[in-house]
Amino acid sequence: MYTPATSSRSDDVLLPSRLRRAYAPSVVIKGTVRDGRIVVDEPTDLPEGTVLHLVLDDGADAMQQQEIDAINASIARSLEQARAGMLIPADDVIHQLRDLHKPT
Repeated sequence: MYTPATSSRSDDVLLPSRLRRAYAPSVVIKGTVRDGRIVVDEPTDLPEGTVLHLVLDDGADAMQQQEIDAINASIARSLEQARAGMLIPADDVIHQLRDLHKPT
């Protein structure tokens, strides 16, 4: 069962702004270190002065493109459901998860 939600904007993700920022789509920018400087491999449309937090890609947690595509599709479906008001209260989800992991 879902709880209908309303929003004043059709593109609103129906999350508090602090959570929208936390769960906003990630931007991945590939770069290479040359002469001690990070050189971005492709142009970007990020605004001038944007601060980036870099993470070293050691390849240890790399996913296959098929996995990435499946996750992105699932996220897109979830956002559409949220926009349509098809939400489940977090407390209900937590109770369902706890029930799944109760010792028998």
